[in-house]
Amino acid sequence: MTCDRTNNKQLGRYLMSPVVPFAVLGVSLFALALMAGGSRDASVSINELSVAEQDLSKTSSTEFIDSSLSLLLPEHHADDAVLDRLSVPAQHLVEYITRTYRIPRLDAAEITQWAVEIGEAKNLDPLLILAVIATESSFDAQAQSSVGAQGLMQVMTKVHHDKFKAFGGNQAALEPYPNMVVGADILRYLIARTGSVRKGLKWYSGAAKHSSDFGYSAKVLRERSRLMVAAKGNSDKAVTLSLSKKNGPEYKKALSQKKLDFQHWVKVAAVHETKAKSKGAQEIVRAKSLKVPQAEPLKVAKDSSKEREIVQSTGKPLPAGQAKAASMRTASADETQQKDAPAI
Repeated sequence: MTCDRTNNKQLGRYLMSPVVPFAVLGVSLFALALMAGGSRDASVSINELSVAEQDLSKTSSTEFIDSSLSLLLPEHHADDAVLDRLSVPAQHLVEYITRTYRIPRLDAAEITQWAVEIGEAKNLDPLLILAVIATESSFDAQAQSSVGAQGLMQVMTKVHHDKFKAFGGNQAALEPYPNMVVGADILRYLIARTGSVRKGLKWYSGAAKHSSDFGYSAKVLRERSRLMVAAKGNSDKAVTLSLSKKNGPEYKKALSQKKLDFQHWVKVAAVHETKAKSKGAQEIVRAKSLKVPQAEPLKVAKDSSKEREIVQSTGKPLPAGQAKAASMRTASADETQQKDAPAI
């Protein structure tokens, strides 16, 4: 009993200590920090789907699968020929992605080409697809989050498992092409559903129930603006902007866009493809217009057969004095031959 009373007194003194409230406060703050560790993880860490995911889970999976049937097999695979098939703006994108995200050039070329193909099929800007990939996974096809987001576009596979059936099941989520097809479908749907690019990105990040997207949409559109700089032919500047975490000129304009469809890419590609071809044509014309200096014809005395023989054997004209002497010798020889010739 005495021991119990002593323990109770010690416990009471400990609880009355001013240290306890601070300890409790510290533990609480730490727990809150864990819950808010990332905008994408925080929104689903409470074991419930976001509004966007509930909406998508009720949507018939055939709406997505049917639109992806023509894309079940990618048109191009990673090989050296992919680089040759890319347009000039796409080649600049490959350069930027390779240098910024430290991935193999062929992987960057493959993902860029697929972004263009999928963007055309889904009527979605390929630069936006690439910007989401950069933001979500830094072009790591095997990336997985603690809440189940997988692949290049960090698709919530458990929520969207029906959309991977056409590709063989959930394991396809870690394959670049199926992940891009499904991710682009979801992104396109959310932009149309919410009425703007920023709101669509907000829902895509899982922050539909929050008042803020924790800077997610701004981060994606900032990356898209750098990709735009690269596509316009200045990959060096785009890399510099990325290192300094600055945005390109198109950033502010994209913030208010209701949609970013494939035509945005078509305009950029057409203008800068034409410029590249025009530059190449100008260089060819310039090269043809250069006059190649021709060697001056050898001046040989008409009556100097001796000089002609010397010139032909050496390839060099004789000096003026020697040429005159040779001409005189030739003339003298001609006169002698005429004198010695029998009369007719």
